[in-house]
Amino acid sequence: IRVGEGDTVATTATEPLAVLVDAGSASASEVLAVALRGNCRAPLIGTRTYGKAAVQGVFGLPNKEAVALTVARYSGPHGEKIEGGLEPDLSNLTLPGGLSAAGLMAALGAPAEFQ
Repeated sequence: IRVGEGDTVATTATEPLAVLVDAGSASASEVLAVALRGNCRAPLIGTRTYGKAAVQGVFGLPNKEAVALTVARYSGPHGEKIEGGLEPDLSNLTLPGGLSAAGLMAALGAPAEFQ
């Protein structure tokens, strides 16, 4: 993968990469996941993501109340929709030693709230 233009082109890492996702993956993590997958950099492993694709703005009203409006929607590099969640490329994956994708976080020592 190349980043930049002209003399500022840089080569990024080429090591294997995968993104673990689940229903707790939302907003910025979904944007990153769809960008990595959309640019053929990493498959998504796990379960469907949350599907938070809305960018909201909060606008004050003269009566000191406010209204939140959706002002934009996130999408992938080729127009892939994030709203409704991203389907993983691999789900119900069992890794060597019988370790599930969900159990991988525990094996890596992640805190319980991230598993």
